[in-house]
Amino acid sequence: MQTSPLLTSGLELLDHAIKHLRQGSPQDLKFAVTHADNAVELILKEISRCNKIRIIDKKGQSIGYYDCINRLQSRGISIPEIPDIDLLHTERNSIYHLGSQPDQKSAEWLVFDVALTFIKRICSDELRFDICTFSKSFDRITLLNEEILARRKAIVEKYLSEAVWAFDNHMDNECVISSYAGIEAYLGNAIPIDLRSNVNMMQSLVEDNLIMEETLHDFMRLREIRNKVAHGISDATHEEAELALKVFKVILYDIDAVLM
Repeated sequence: MQTSPLLTSGLELLDHAIKHLRQGSPQDLKFAVTHADNAVELILKEISRCNKIRIIDKKGQSIGYYDCINRLQSRGISIPEIPDIDLLHTERNSIYHLGSQPDQKSAEWLVFDVALTFIKRICSDELRFDICTFSKSFDRITLLNEEILARRKAIVEKYLSEAVWAFDNHMDNECVISSYAGIEAYLGNAIPIDLRSNVNMMQSLVEDNLIMEETLHDFMRLREIRNKVAHGISDATHEEAELALKVFKVILYDIDAVLM
């Protein structure tokens, strides 16, 4: 489908709204909400145009948000989202005219649950157009998965940094705990969600040639050391901490080398 300038501009504004939302600064949250509202208004005008409704008045001015809705409803076009998009438009006016500052939670609801949901639905119903073909940002599942993976990556890097620091400072118990926790977090990051135990997952990685049998043996040894440390049965030696850090790094880099 060849998108009109109105539809293109509306979807670009929605895309920008999501990007600002992910940045998360107070100024970005304002832009996220105002861009989302502008996107909704442009999409309403596009739906009006496609239904042969004039969107330019006799003075050469574009009709406003409420005129769009009234004219669409007069043509029998259902917009059950009106109570929600009204709240979005009201928040936009508060930002523009009263200096209002939306918080993160409110901005997320207005952008995702109001603007994105409405635009996705009405474009599909009235234009037979899937907006996810315009931008992957409109696929909320993909977007959430990307955010989850980014957070997991940050967690893994944090554990690796802590394990290295602990080893360098002869804090062997902490090195073992951080290394094992980092491996658990990494397996959730690199491997698709799996309900199997870490041990069974590691065995599967050997079968899939993602890690060597020797690494599995070292992991099983690390698991024993970690359990003893975690339950206060015994303290880790420096050699055991070295093994823990080695296993962590080998799993991290061997799997990445194959998956890249």
